[in-house]
Amino acid sequence: ERDVSRGNFVEGPSTLAMAPVFVGKLLANVVGATVAVGGYGVAKVLSAADRKSSADKESEIADSVVFQTAFSAWLRLNGIWPSVKYEPCNNGCEDHNMRQTPIIVCNHMSYIDGLVLAAVFGAPKIIAKQGTKHTPLIGQFAEDIGVIEVDRDDKASRRATAQAIEEHVRQWQPGQRPLLLFPEGTTSNGDKILPFKKGAFLFGAAVRPVVITYTGSWHPANTNFKANKNGELEPTGDAEWCSQFLGHVVHSLQIKVLPPYHPQELEKADAQVYANNVQVVMSAAYERLRSEHEQQESWQGTAQRFKEWMFGSMNQPALGNGDPCTNSSGGNSNSSSSSRKALTMPANASTSNHRRSTRRANSKSQQ
Repeated sequence: ERDVSRGNFVEGPSTLAMAPVFVGKLLANVVGATVAVGGYGVAKVLSAADRKSSADKESEIADSVVFQTAFSAWLRLNGIWPSVKYEPCNNGCEDHNMRQTPIIVCNHMSYIDGLVLAAVFGAPKIIAKQGTKHTPLIGQFAEDIGVIEVDRDDKASRRATAQAIEEHVRQWQPGQRPLLLFPEGTTSNGDKILPFKKGAFLFGAAVRPVVITYTGSWHPANTNFKANKNGELEPTGDAEWCSQFLGHVVHSLQIKVLPPYHPQELEKADAQVYANNVQVVMSAAYERLRSEHEQQESWQGTAQRFKEWMFGSMNQPALGNGDPCTNSSGGNSNSSSSSRKALTMPANASTSNHRRSTRRANSKSQQ
């Protein structure tokens, strides 16, 4: 089920209508790439100047406002328009500061997830396969922005990845760039957040949970199958994904940033318990985010029908469907339960309530 896209694919003769958009997107990519490369070049010069001065010996290209602005412009020219909401912190932390924890964890659906989050959160570090830094054109760029390489073809790649995470956590200081990780370990169609692997949680470091959902007419989830207009399953791949991506004008998405999650002693001792508990919190937040979007669409649909009734044909029935006071999600959303010691939490519960429940459960287990 997770490998079947629910996106509204344009199929058959209708794909011809995407041709003008496709060409326009290609031209926009040329402009966007030019802007991004220009911003990268300017940022590199400025960073080198900063390192030579006494003002900033640790200046990085990824920290440059010029580079971040140019990179964001390239995304906008591709029709990628994210909106970000920060849930308030209850422990005195800064809501908008993404450099308070060494790791950011997020659900994963699409190739563009990492690009979007990099633009929104000031270019956090990422893990890439070994050899990326030696790739023509992008190799030097990867080196400059601090990509962490691991050999994923090696049988010991998991250990290499864990070592890379451990080294980052050990060297990280508050205010430095965090490491972005997708603990599901794969992409899904976005129906729900999958169980988490424990790699991001092995070293007991605090994490900043983030959830994203795509809200455009076509969902850019990277899956191996899709449901066609007749409801039948068909294989799909990168070629069709690229054509759909370039053929749609806008790819909107919503991002919700949760407060930092600081592990308890039990979670530090058992990485899988830590992973499960964070997955519960993020699943609840993800369902809330989707419900909020569905409710917004319901209000917009009601407003549109009202507009059509007021200004359209007088024979059109007035507000025949929908109740503007009804949440289209059909009620409160609950998080999925986790398979191991993770405690189920209602969608409107705070992280602190969840943590108190964890402590009570731990004390019972020790009696």
